[in-house]
Amino acid sequence: MLPTWAIIAIVAVIFLFIIGNILMVKESADMKMPDLLGKQKQAEQEAQAKREQASQSQKED
Repeated sequence: MLPTWAIIAIVAVIFLFIIGNILMVKESADMKMPDLLGKQKQAEQEAQAKREQASQSQKED
């Protein structure tokens, strides 16, 4: 069996890890996140437009 000090140390480390994660989530909740989905949709639309232009120019040739 582990000595008492080792058990206390393990519990303290786990407790501090949980508290640290909670504080990190609270801090990041106020941050404004980038609109990655909007950028992805815009990039897909631009790619689709380029494909349409390419297919139209091939049809003209």
